[in-house]
Amino acid sequence: IGFLVTRVDVEDGKAATTVATEAQVLSALAEMHLTADDLVVAVGHEGVISLANHVANKWCGGVSLATVPLDLAAVIVSSITPRALDTDDEHQRLVTTKPCARFCFADLEVMDLCDDNAKVAQVCMVATAMSDNEAEFGRIWDRADNLSSGVADIVAEQLAESTKTRGRLSDSSAIAIQQSVPYGWVFVEALRPLIPADQPLSALYADALRFSARIAVAKEALSFDDMLAQDEILERLNIGFVTCDITSEQLIEALKQECFHSTNRFMLPIPMSVGRVRLASVDEELLAEHARAWCEAHASH
Repeated sequence: IGFLVTRVDVEDGKAATTVATEAQVLSALAEMHLTADDLVVAVGHEGVISLANHVANKWCGGVSLATVPLDLAAVIVSSITPRALDTDDEHQRLVTTKPCARFCFADLEVMDLCDDNAKVAQVCMVATAMSDNEAEFGRIWDRADNLSSGVADIVAEQLAESTKTRGRLSDSSAIAIQQSVPYGWVFVEALRPLIPADQPLSALYADALRFSARIAVAKEALSFDDMLAQDEILERLNIGFVTCDITSEQLIEALKQECFHSTNRFMLPIPMSVGRVRLASVDEELLAEHARAWCEAHASH
């Protein structure tokens, strides 16, 4: 009583995160005479949750948003770092936005706590801890077995902690700390088009953290023990590795193209220690050496 609810259906996934889809939703809001005093509620996976943040930020200078993610990755990844919108098929992830949801309702009873979306969320928890502090890393370490097994109470507790931490890092007044949030994700987006579609996203995300840590050790920015600690926690979470046949030249070119989407500098987020991730330049020779090693280790034969 007292509320008028109007439903707008949007295809989820990548199709949701386009400028064209955003325009359709904005037109729908105009038709229903939505104002800044109203509320937008988004129910869905990565695409819908990301799109809702774009729409809510733009409408009337900002309208209240409540999200109801339907998988764990949509909670910790898309709610804090909404996927940028594609302008067309050739120009992807160029229109960015800040997260703006006032409320996020995550019902674990409707989610699969052991599927690949859950594994992506677990890798994101590790990446967040690597950007925050050793205590956060230690909590995930202690809970790794229960997280991997999908123990609901433990998943809920860690999901809430890591999502709050990721939000705090994203909203930091220090640019260097904000830049730590995409740790691993540059590698993921760069290689996504190059690897077989049947390879788990969680494995690619974990490989991104492993690759970045090895670069950091080679730069003498990260200790060997910290690299091994990250490797071990990913192993305890049962996160695997991708298999693909690409060349080191393809890998390097993809990384550079991904970086140059949003900046004129080629810099990667790499861990300096457990609890500290920063953007850093990478020597061409060093990058080539590690790219060759990665491609050889992940080849199918």
